[in-house]
Amino acid sequence: MAEIYLSRAEILYEQDMFSVNPMALSDLNMVRNRSGLPSLVETDFYNSFAFYDILILEKKRELIYEGVLFHDLKRWKSKIGQTVATAPKFILPIPQSETDTWTN
Repeated sequence: MAEIYLSRAEILYEQDMFSVNPMALSDLNMVRNRSGLPSLVETDFYNSFAFYDILILEKKRELIYEGVLFHDLKRWKSKIGQTVATAPKFILPIPQSETDTWTN
């Protein structure tokens, strides 16, 4: 459930990156409160980019072993070690057996 709340908060942020969306903040607080952390309020952030940083940090912490981070890093065009996550070595090939089924 936390993945859904955090993903929705990220989507709401991306729709309007220049203000803190109240629903996005509510979604973030829903995840924080479940784990015993205090709620955040809009005045805790000096701008909307600080909210995004906290949202991403919370997403990384909450979903660390869920296999989501690799795909998020690719989507954010971040680095994995010294390599950009969109590098060809991180593109997973389609197995030949799968491509053969479409040609027959």
